Amino acid sequence: MSNVLSRFCSLVLCCACLWMFTGVDSFAAPSAGAGQKTEAAASPATQESQPPTQAAAPKWPPDDATLCPGTGAVAVNSVTSCQFADNVADAFSRAGVGTIQAYSPVTHQYYTMDYSAVEASIITCTGGNNAQVWLRR
Repeated sequence: MSNVLSRFCSLVLCCACLWMFTGVDSFAAPSAGAGQKTEAAASPATQESQPPTQAAAPKWPPDDATLCPGTGAVAVNSVTSCQFADNVADAFSRAGVGTIQAYSPVTHQYYTMDYSAVEASIITCTGGNNAQVWLRR
């Protein structure tokens, strides 16, 4: 009796896995009788297969931004130095998203910068005296 129960449980488990992972319903009745030919209707997916569309990558560097020399992953607005932006990028790599303090070698002062937006692969940092820094991951 336990051998029959064990086989039954195995069969139920196999059918459940088949249904869960493939979506095949092994218990569905056939739509045509045995020995009858049926023509399968082509599904829209098999008629014309379209490649999946991908979201357009954000513009790099952003409009009104200047790309800083070096890695090509840091851009600034017109009132921000690339030296300061490099320090902002370093602080971001240590702290992650949030508020950081970054030193400006141009003004010899620390400024508070907020990572206000993360869009796709571009992080926007704002703060200081109207400073904007964009970091590309």
